[in-house]
Amino acid sequence: MMEQKGAGGKEMSEVYRCTVCGYLCARDEPPDLCPICRAKKERFEKFEMK
Repeated sequence: MMEQKGAGGKEMSEVYRCTVCGYLCARDEPPDLCPICRAKKERFEKFEMK
């Protein structure tokens, strides 16, 4: 996997998107429940930032 660097040169976490409501979060893994719509972890997908 290609390493992503943030503005400060630090390694960034993966970005995950809730497929139900579109909520984005930058973490090492998706949350157990979406804080917006309460969808389960399985409903998240990796979001590619370009």
